[in-house]
Amino acid sequence: MSIEKKDVIEKIDVLLLTEKEAARYIGMSVTFLQHGRSNGTLGNRTPTPKFKKIGSSVRYDKRDLDDWVDSFKSVSNLAELAF
Repeated sequence: MSIEKKDVIEKIDVLLLTEKEAARYIGMSVTFLQHGRSNGTLGNRTPTPKFKKIGSSVRYDKRDLDDWVDSFKSVSNLAELAF
C-alpha cells in the first residue's frame, strides 16, 4: 500500500491562517484585524487576536483564535447584554 503526497497534505490540520482565513474563521472582517494590528486596543473597542509576523507575512494561529473567541462572555438572551 503506497501513500501519495496529496493524501498526506490533505490530512494536515493547518494551524497558521492567513489574514483572510482568520477573519472568516472568527466571523470578523479583514479590516478589523488590520486596524487591531496597526492601532492596538483603543478605548472600548474589541481587542483583536494575537498574530505572528513571519518575514513580511502575517499569520494567525488557529489556537490563538480559538482562545480569543473563548475569552468573550456567552449570553443566553438579549437581556444579559449591557448596552
